[in-house]
Amino acid sequence: TGVQTCALPICEKLIVADPSAGLRPEGRLEDEKAVTVLTIEQTKALLRTAMTVKHRDLLPAMVLSLFCGGIRSEELTRLNWGDVDLAAGKVTLDGKQTKTRQRRKCDIPANARDFLLLHPKRQGPITPARFELRASQLYQDAGFKSWKRDYANAKRHSFGTYASKLHDWGWVVDQMGNSPAVLFRHYRDSSASLEDAEAYFAITPTNIETLGEMIPITRGALVE
Repeated sequence: TGVQTCALPICEKLIVADPSAGLRPEGRLEDEKAVTVLTIEQTKALLRTAMTVKHRDLLPAMVLSLFCGGIRSEELTRLNWGDVDLAAGKVTLDGKQTKTRQRRKCDIPANARDFLLLHPKRQGPITPARFELRASQLYQDAGFKSWKRDYANAKRHSFGTYASKLHDWGWVVDQMGNSPAVLFRHYRDSSASLEDAEAYFAITPTNIETLGEMIPITRGALVE
């Protein structure tokens, strides 16, 4: 007769399940792909284009996604200016606004604050009507011909990559609303340097080259 073998603790019912089962994905295994991260020059190109008159109402959404916790596009569409506290330097997302349904606060770094202060009317929704279509036009004008195919989530991944070089991972997890496992999987092998990260968060309205008719560099009043 055949002899059936199995892991001893499982057969003796000392534990009720194989602890490694949850680590084995169902179905066909797929090669893990590296995340797409914007270079410093690509980030500047995106922001330069967002500062033109044609796209200026998209600038806040671009800035929040690039520099403030990598806020997701679907989360941006649920945000209002009332959720953005420039004086305190925080963006507050409640459970109804986040993908994970968990409340979180994202820091607003100094460079992002400078960009956000350029927006003339800081009230109402963060994103304009037809946001997805308008954003795709912005990406095209900024030189990204296949954003959805080649750069999907690139703004969020750029934040995660560069922030991980400057902060401990616990802080980045809190900012992005990811699990430590997701963060480790995406950003552990990043080739970005500390100098790249410092340059990324040093991008301001005054150090990107002009492009066409841009928003005048005058800071709006900060409402306390």
